[in-house]
Amino acid sequence: MSPRRAEPRSRPDLRPLAGIATRRPVRIDALVRLCGFACLAGLAWIGPVRAAGPSVCSDPKPGALLADCSFEHARLSGRDLNHADLRGVNFQHADLRGANLRGALAVGANFSRADLTGAKLAGNFEKAQFREAILIEAEGAEGMFGDADFTQAKLDRAVFDRANWIRVRLERASLTGISLREANLFAIAGYGADFSGAQLGRTFLQRADLGYAKFDRAVLLQANLTRAELDHASLADANLSGAYLYETNLTEARAARVNLDKAVLLRPRLGGAELSGARGAPAWLLQGSAGGRYLPSRVALAIKRGLKELQGADLRQTDLTGQDLRGADLSYADLSGADLTGANLSGASLLLAVARKARMTGANLGEVNFAGADLDGAGIDESYRREAEVWNAVGTPQWVQAASPAAGATAPSVTPAGGKPSAGQESPSPQ
Repeated sequence: MSPRRAEPRSRPDLRPLAGIATRRPVRIDALVRLCGFACLAGLAWIGPVRAAGPSVCSDPKPGALLADCSFEHARLSGRDLNHADLRGVNFQHADLRGANLRGALAVGANFSRADLTGAKLAGNFEKAQFREAILIEAEGAEGMFGDADFTQAKLDRAVFDRANWIRVRLERASLTGISLREANLFAIAGYGADFSGAQLGRTFLQRADLGYAKFDRAVLLQANLTRAELDHASLADANLSGAYLYETNLTEARAARVNLDKAVLLRPRLGGAELSGARGAPAWLLQGSAGGRYLPSRVALAIKRGLKELQGADLRQTDLTGQDLRGADLSYADLSGADLTGANLSGASLLLAVARKARMTGANLGEVNFAGADLDGAGIDESYRREAEVWNAVGTPQWVQAASPAAGATAPSVTPAGGKPSAGQESPSPQ
């Protein structure tokens, strides 16, 4: 029996696939673009969910990572956020009374108009915004607030001892009773700020702009006010004992009864300053420009009693423009080259004073006693000059020689020109 022949394998029917070869092939780049759009849409949806998710912004707690979150108008009173990451966080209008932000990293955070009464702020708040915020009795000792903005904020009775406030903005802010002992307030902008009753002992206020600011009853013991701008500021009853005022601008400042005991005043600008009733004797006083002189405490009676008792004072090149010197005793004083422009010298005594080349343009010289004064080159009316020359022509009376500072005595009071000598007093007129 012959073996069976193997039947040939039938070919598969390829007719259903015959049209595929004629169709447009699928493009790989189109698939990539489609996948990319899907991925971006997914990330756009996932991102906000994560930023607002329960594990991030909705769960503020100690050490939480809350950077760039928003808590605007949030109620976070008493919340503990110590050592939390608060960079760029929006706390505008938030209630943070009594909140604990110790050690928080809040660089650039926005606390504008937030209520931080009694909050703990000993952290890093550099470049943070506190505009119109309430920080009454807040605690920020040793905190870092460089370049922060406290414009019109309320910081009454707050404590920021040893804090870093470099270049802080404090325009029209209320800081009554604040404690900033040993704090660094270099180059702050505090125009019109109210520091009444503030504790500023050993505070660094170099180059601070404090024009029209109020320091009434403030304590600035040994404070550094080098080149600070205090024009038109109010320092009534302030305590500047031992303070350092190098080229400090006190133009038109109101400093009645200020305490300057042992203060160091080196070339301060005192034009028009009100220093009536000033207390204490500065350790040193340097007035004028390069030709000024260091003056010991005895000579600094110019400040001690409101620029009234200046017997024998060395005031060469001194800037006394606009000063109120009514009834001042300038007997035997050296006023060579001094600037008394616009000063009020009504009733003052310049008995035997030296006022060579002194500038007195616009000064009130009514009833001034120029007897025996050296007025060579001084810009004053000839009638005053003649009074001095008549005295010198007849010689100095014996009682004046005995009472001169060189003899170790104090000169008696002298009747102003045109007045009557008191009982028992010799007239300074020629004998």
